[in-house]
Amino acid sequence: MLQKQLTRCATFARAIRFGSTSPRIRPGPGSVPNGNVSSEEWQLFGLINEYRAGSSSCFDVYSRSWRSWHGADAVWLALSPALSRAAHDYAYHMAVAGWFSHVGINNDGPADRIVAAGYSGFTWYGEVIAAGQHSAAEVMNGWRNSEGHNSALLACQARAMGAGYGVDAFGTRWVVDFGNHIDGNLAQ
Repeated sequence: MLQKQLTRCATFARAIRFGSTSPRIRPGPGSVPNGNVSSEEWQLFGLINEYRAGSSSCFDVYSRSWRSWHGADAVWLALSPALSRAAHDYAYHMAVAGWFSHVGINNDGPADRIVAAGYSGFTWYGEVIAAGQHSAAEVMNGWRNSEGHNSALLACQARAMGAGYGVDAFGTRWVVDFGNHIDGNLAQ
């Protein structure tokens, strides 16, 4: 039963209203220092951008419908320093706590975590998480074959992302946070 729970995937994406979100947590010891991104996180960043570039449509989160785009129209996502910190920290915290949910052990949600990591100026964000997969390719395969995850990966509004990877006794935790504001690009 536990293994089934660990290998399931979850997705969370929504539009938010302008205003302040009060963060409930601070980035922890797993923070991405000075833009250091693990090889697993780099692989996931590349696979997501390659997947977006090869897709013929994107998901409009506001109209909740698919629309056509072609390789040249597909938006190559920037690797956001703040979203990278948020994703990395959350993957680390889920692994340390043996936790798997979009709602953290401290009852914080994705918006709380990305704001706490310093991400601002956004009107849309999304998050996908996974547990138990052994490689970025395995995670992408699961997300591509899940309607909700696929919609988040191909969101028309996404302009930036951050990837996180954590390991615990039961396996791995994967987190990708998306946003529609570019606050820098670690990939340059």
